[in-house]
Amino acid sequence: MDYTLRFIRINPEFDQEYADSFHNGNESEDNIKFEWEDELALKEVEKVSIKNRTTYQLVGERDEERFTYEIPNMCVVEVQHTDGSESKFGVSQKILKSTDKKENENHTQFSFYIKGAYDPINPYLGLYVIVNDFPEELLDFSSDEEE
Repeated sequence: MDYTLRFIRINPEFDQEYADSFHNGNESEDNIKFEWEDELALKEVEKVSIKNRTTYQLVGERDEERFTYEIPNMCVVEVQHTDGSESKFGVSQKILKSTDKKENENHTQFSFYIKGAYDPINPYLGLYVIVNDFPEELLDFSSDEEE
């Protein structure tokens, strides 16, 4: 089965009353509903499980040294692929406003709406962490993409 994960940051300045009054309830160029959206297409998925209020293991390498940090209070999406590999994605519970799930025969879409009042740390696509829970040692880290 195929899955799509959508991570959507809500615009805190979106005015629904204005949208209702002047644009039939829809967003407009001057009144956008979402600031950004990241979308991941996952193919050949065996199983997906979502765990709330759990710990996310952030594993990586910095200056040729491996590191592991535990990030608390996360909503974690665990994906088991048909080839046996695993992927994990996550959003800090504190910045997660709501979620949505849409299904049809061959496809499932999960949407994660991120509160606009917070600017999450996004070390890579599919991980959104509140700054207070992100490892302090990595706050100055820049990825290869940013250089």
